[in-house]
Amino acid sequence: MNEGIFIRSAMTLCLMAFSYLANSSQPYEIHQLPFSFEGQWQACVYKDNKIQAECSAHQVPENIENSFSNHNGLIIYRVQFWVADHISKQSLGFYIKSLRDSDEFYINGILVAKTGKLPPDFEKATLYSRYYFIPNHLLKPNELNNIEIKIFNHARFGGIVDLAPILDTAENTSHQLLKKNGSIMLYIGIFLIIFTIQIFYYVAKRSQKEHLYFALFSLCNAFYLYTFSHYALASGFNLNIFFRLNIFLFAVLTILFCLFIHEFFRYKRRILINSTLTVLTVTGITQLFFIPLDWSYYQVTLIYLISFFILAPFYIYLFYRSIRQNIPYAKIMALVSLLHIFAALTDMLTDLQIFPTLFSGIAGLISPITLMILFVTISLILTHRHWRYYRHATYDYLTDALRRSAFYERLTEEIPRSQRLKQPLLVALLDIDNFKDINDSQTHVGGDQVLREVVQRIRNELREFDLLARYGGDEFCLAAIVADTQDAVRLLKRVQTQVESSPINLNGGAQISASVTIGAYVSVPDTNLSPEALIAQADQILIKGKVKQKGKIHI
Repeated sequence: MNEGIFIRSAMTLCLMAFSYLANSSQPYEIHQLPFSFEGQWQACVYKDNKIQAECSAHQVPENIENSFSNHNGLIIYRVQFWVADHISKQSLGFYIKSLRDSDEFYINGILVAKTGKLPPDFEKATLYSRYYFIPNHLLKPNELNNIEIKIFNHARFGGIVDLAPILDTAENTSHQLLKKNGSIMLYIGIFLIIFTIQIFYYVAKRSQKEHLYFALFSLCNAFYLYTFSHYALASGFNLNIFFRLNIFLFAVLTILFCLFIHEFFRYKRRILINSTLTVLTVTGITQLFFIPLDWSYYQVTLIYLISFFILAPFYIYLFYRSIRQNIPYAKIMALVSLLHIFAALTDMLTDLQIFPTLFSGIAGLISPITLMILFVTISLILTHRHWRYYRHATYDYLTDALRRSAFYERLTEEIPRSQRLKQPLLVALLDIDNFKDINDSQTHVGGDQVLREVVQRIRNELREFDLLARYGGDEFCLAAIVADTQDAVRLLKRVQTQVESSPINLNGGAQISASVTIGAYVSVPDTNLSPEALIAQADQILIKGKVKQKGKIHI
């Protein structure tokens, strides 16, 4: 028998069965909104392609399998209700949180809305909540009204689950719809911003592939969330495509997170993990292009099992190992990752009906929150680590003065600025006198303290935009735009006086009196010298000055 004819015949017989059941069921009385249709409904199912419906009272919300074991096929729910006159005159909406897989919604025998398509042109709509708006003229005030929901349960546990249907005003129903889609689009926007930032970091330093993996992880999460939104539902594309894409992205996200964790902790992938990633890749690709839709949930279950029994234990081991080895960021990475892994596993176990139905509401709330905590935390960690890399590449780790390469770059920018302002540019090299003797007498620890203190004293006399770099072991280079040569001499005298103003107190209690010899060159604005040439001029003056007289300014 043709499947479409079978379903139409089944619906006719079901209406007869409902007429009998309705007489023995107490209708709901609706006097205020919102109203939850939690309680007894009449349900009919068809098993093994039989025309005769099997009908009984069924608790809503609850898996249909609790009343009809191992059912996959057509389900028809029906309930009767009285609605007060003042409510029937309002614009109303009907909300169902979760349905598998496609449905049609009827009021008093009139088709109001549908999501997906019933067979023979079956389209899954598992990913979407239902927001249906009820025309006022279909409701009969102070009379019995009928709600009928035809659901095709294609696979796994189905029916009306998680939350009983709710009748509310159209305004509130619209608000719920906008709120949900608004939250999804907000998350998508955040993920796209994270993707852009991480790609920028990766381009800046291609050796740090964790930025690339996390960027792709963020991008795929944005697409993954889009498949849940009603924008996808309203796109006009076949919903089976979005369902396949959703599972494919789930596999890809599992792979990318594993690659990111390995790269972040610099852990070499072993054969078990490589084999696992290969299985996940094949699973995702076959799900997207090859396998029948009936097998999709087997693919999902396989990803769940891999995540639960292989990847989760491995992550726990890797986090423990990293913490023991004092790897930077290991503790906070472990905390937020395990928090999200726990929430994700909760979602999996709830979806597989291992956890009770009431747990699904909690899981659905926790998982998005932990996901955002995970993404924001990892983004901050990667940003901070990139900033540290940039700072260590720009500033000397010991003294926090510019490194030589960074000083050359900044000096290249100062030369044209000096020319635009038509003011001279001072470049000076400062050498700490007898620094080798300080290292020998106070050890390198004491010498490091002297270097840090000298830099701080020099910086106290410079303006915020003047440049100061560590040029060598105990040599420093500064650059500043000055009014004239006399202004340059006054600046250098202030620097020298500040350095020699008081003894430097070392941690061991010793005191060191430091002095500096300065060689300086003042470049007039019309001189077109390179940074290397300016520093070379100052270096020659310093060398001659140290031979002539230490502890003085030579310009």
